[in-house]
Amino acid sequence: MDLSDGITKKLDISGVIGFSKYEKDKIIILSSDSINNTRTGFYFKIFNYKKSVVENEFETNITRDRFCYDLNNNLILYAGSETIYSMDIDNKNEQTIYSTQDTIFLKISIVDNMLYCADMKGQVVHIVDINSQIKANQQLSLNTIKVFSNNKSLSSSTYGKKGVDIFKKNNPGVEVLFEFIDGKEYEQKLKLKLMAGDSDFDVFIVNNNILPELLRNQAFYDLSSFDSIQKTLNSMTYGIKQLCSAGETIIGVPEHISLDVWSVNESLLESLGLHLPEDSWSWDDFYEFSVKARKDLNSDGEMDTYAMACGKQFFISRFMLRNYNCSYLDVINGHASFNREEYVDLVKLSKKLFDEKLIMENNDVPITKLDYTLFTMQSLSSIEKNEKIIPVPSLSSKRVYPAGVSLFCV
Repeated sequence: MDLSDGITKKLDISGVIGFSKYEKDKIIILSSDSINNTRTGFYFKIFNYKKSVVENEFETNITRDRFCYDLNNNLILYAGSETIYSMDIDNKNEQTIYSTQDTIFLKISIVDNMLYCADMKGQVVHIVDINSQIKANQQLSLNTIKVFSNNKSLSSSTYGKKGVDIFKKNNPGVEVLFEFIDGKEYEQKLKLKLMAGDSDFDVFIVNNNILPELLRNQAFYDLSSFDSIQKTLNSMTYGIKQLCSAGETIIGVPEHISLDVWSVNESLLESLGLHLPEDSWSWDDFYEFSVKARKDLNSDGEMDTYAMACGKQFFISRFMLRNYNCSYLDVINGHASFNREEYVDLVKLSKKLFDEKLIMENNDVPITKLDYTLFTMQSLSSIEKNEKIIPVPSLSSKRVYPAGVSLFCV
């Protein structure tokens, strides 16, 4: 609505979640794409309402109308439950501006460099002087540990807050700040910073996909000399220390570890009269088990049960070849060993599983529990309390289980 003449005009833009005042004649809009009423992507768009045109847009992980634009500092300010973050529009760097506890920030707005944050839980408004807070963060640099991360919820997560509390208790007067960048932009920015020798951060997060490249470039500080780290990793489940190490060098401590397991349809298992292996099992064991799992329970003359329903390509690459690669593919040193009878046998076995219709072939990832399948894929961290699980089959020669890892590195 034009306040000078009272005329209302509909703007030609769809998928709007929220908006904030931007520069003259412009607003910044948070919008989303959708397919079948399901949101598939979120974007900030700089919209010139006089010209009715989008002048700039970029993808974001922000999904709620809890943001505003700070014109003086060219920042998008947005709220988590207990934390206010800033994102520089030019370089997309994100930092913590204000953090507290036991709050639920529902709405924020900025007026004359003062940020007003409505706390739904406490029924109060927090007032933050943005310029003073930015200046204070800059002055803290000499007494600050800065964490560079692609995990936006890190600073507000239970383990993140607990870790900061313990650190600050052991290191009085030292603050912890977080800087966030989304997705692939984070990986590119991290590699550039490390190659340039930037010293504007202390701790960074690395996950599987860029770990080999950074190891080849010796980008990590060796943490092996810290007795407390050695002691803690030694006390953890076997294999975790190996995930955090390259040879004898400890390159990080775990931020997150994921491990595929299969959850079991216990009622179907009982109906089929089958018993799970008590320990680990091989792919040959799985084949024999899958043969026994094909039965005609409803007596209609057709086999109607399966070990699993899964896309063929996904099953072979995610479970069978990934298992083999963990044993015989060294991406760090550039070594591979596929000229082995064990590899040929594994490929032949994968073909038999689908040719003999022991696995119901579809295009889905096997995470949906079905009445007629015995196993569905789960992450070990998301298993419910009383859910029965079994490890993914392994090679006959090596008891190795693929794991995804995200590390805090220095």
